[in-house]
Amino acid sequence: MRFLEYTLSQSSLVQSGSGMPDAPRKPTVKDVAKKVGLSHTAVSLALRGRPGVSLKQQQRIRKAAAELGYQPKAAAQMLRSGRSGYLGMLLEPGGPEAIVQSSGSNALLNYFLYACQERQRRYNVEFFHTPEETGFEPPHILSGSLVDGILLGGFVDAQLRHWLSDQKHYPWVSVDEPGPYSVLSDIHIGVADTVKQLYDLGHRRIAYGGGPYHFLQHENGRQGYLTGMAQLGLPVDEQWIGQFGSPQPGNAKHQRQWVHQLLKQPNHPTAYICNGMGVARNTLVEALTQGLNVPRYISVIAVGMSQSAMDTCPAFSTIENNYRALLNAAMDMLVQLVEGQTVDNVEVHIPPVIVMRDSVGPAPLKSD
Repeated sequence: MRFLEYTLSQSSLVQSGSGMPDAPRKPTVKDVAKKVGLSHTAVSLALRGRPGVSLKQQQRIRKAAAELGYQPKAAAQMLRSGRSGYLGMLLEPGGPEAIVQSSGSNALLNYFLYACQERQRRYNVEFFHTPEETGFEPPHILSGSLVDGILLGGFVDAQLRHWLSDQKHYPWVSVDEPGPYSVLSDIHIGVADTVKQLYDLGHRRIAYGGGPYHFLQHENGRQGYLTGMAQLGLPVDEQWIGQFGSPQPGNAKHQRQWVHQLLKQPNHPTAYICNGMGVARNTLVEALTQGLNVPRYISVIAVGMSQSAMDTCPAFSTIENNYRALLNAAMDMLVQLVEGQTVDNVEVHIPPVIVMRDSVGPAPLKSD
């Protein structure tokens, strides 16, 4: 995450002996350091959003800087040019660790950077969350005027969405979650089409696992599953719909228990649509643990990315969000808003892609 350097300013004038005001003295980082009783290095790190300073100390430093009339250099530049020249992206909390675990967030970040480079746009990225101990504060890239507009990458803090809706200075576009301006993946269509493809392969008992369902992609996937099953007149057992939380170590056990309970049923599902590569992997592991070959006895298809799908044996079939098209459409919309142009289509829908690989096969014969 790249943050611009901060400088200090002070609005008060110091009178000289002649009665004429001297040039305003700009406070230095040393002035802020003296005020909070910390080192020059610690203050500099905190004001640039760099690691190495505790959250409590960062808050003290920013408060002291504000009391001294502290303003980011980017704000002064924007007063002269009207813009900072940067576009931003806000991602879910958790930082790089969460990005590694979430293929969706990883793809959003990668294609955002790629889209910026293609358009020769400078960028800033922030992992945003609201600390429980201090309450909501606007993101640094906005409060510091470091960007002209932002993309919201997937699900983010509800307080942030409310704040963004109330403010009028920074245009913003939501990617894969609803908003005044948004670009959405039609994952429900992809899942419904997958149900039809599994049906054509002879599957009649199909399960779906995903969640948490306050994420739009997971809820839309569940709705697509129910729609696809209803269109084909297929029965849906409530136990066939798995609901899981955000990616964390305890989820693997929960997901395997769900698959384990289903496979104990005499007429268990023969195909599993998994909204997330982690769910798919745990479904595969549990099936193999019970001696069921994939795809001979069990078919598994995941909502996920090709790269992750190809790392598994057998390679997973996938329902893939077209992240490149999502980010390109979102960037085009954001640039229009930043430049004051009218956006005709405020909600753009991008269809996913279904790729069949080695983890899906015909429904097993009764003799099997």
